[in-house]
Amino acid sequence: MAFIGCGGMARSHTRRILQQQDTTEVKIVCEPSANSYEAFCELFEEAGRSPPPNEPDLERLLQNGELDAAFIITPHVLHFSQAKACLEAGLDVLLEKPMVMNAEEALALIDVRDRSERLLSVSFNGSMSPQVI
Repeated sequence: MAFIGCGGMARSHTRRILQQQDTTEVKIVCEPSANSYEAFCELFEEAGRSPPPNEPDLERLLQNGELDAAFIITPHVLHFSQAKACLEAGLDVLLEKPMVMNAEEALALIDVRDRSERLLSVSFNGSMSPQVI
């Protein structure tokens, strides 16, 4: 799996992923900020693991034929273009909420998902679900 974005929310998810090392592997990340990537790497080092390499250019990252999925954890305004690119490259996509910025983008992304025949899911916190309240 590729992580697209290494900011605070990505680091939060990484802490949990590092506890499930036998089922999940972050193979590469895409983070243009050297500072964010460095903070992300520290989590792996603290867990005694080598951090994944960084390819700061999404287009180049998507040329890696070994990836099967991408977890997009970037500023919301980037979700549509990044998810679309990942789906079109043949990756399954998990998006941090919100899915996209508006209904038009949501419908367009669902269309891309349908054409690509890949999985598209949105990570949504269930704390406000009726079962929890």
